[in-house]
Amino acid sequence: MYFYNKAYRLVTAVVLLAACDIHARGTGVDNPVTQVVVSPDTLTLDPFQSFQFRAFGRTDAGDSVPVSVRWVASAGAISQAGMYSADTSAADAVVTATLSSSAVSGTSHVKKRRVVQLLINPKNTALKVGGSQQFSVYGRNNLGDSVSVPVT
Repeated sequence: MYFYNKAYRLVTAVVLLAACDIHARGTGVDNPVTQVVVSPDTLTLDPFQSFQFRAFGRTDAGDSVPVSVRWVASAGAISQAGMYSADTSAADAVVTATLSSSAVSGTSHVKKRRVVQLLINPKNTALKVGGSQQFSVYGRNNLGDSVSVPVT
């Protein structure tokens, strides 16, 4: 009986190992990247707001793999690490990640909330000769929200 149990366990272990035949996938040589996915695919930002984009590759088999990409933005600024900063232009932006080793790329759309009004506080002031007054300013975007804006 002892020999039977030991042999049964050995056969069971061999069957389980054979059932778990795992092959490496997405190595880039046998299964090249056919798509670049940029995350998120759509984003809304205020002027001067920043966001860290991410990118990964997808193979024909559907596997997700890490990739090295070059970043470009149609408006605003983006670092080669994928950190995007929105500008104050009226144009929405397209952020593109292109594989460093080929022309395969993916995109994301950045919708920008636009500054439509600048408000200065105080509105009116009267000063004596030699007097001074501190002013503050903020912007209002197209949704009616207050946003900070750099001014000179």
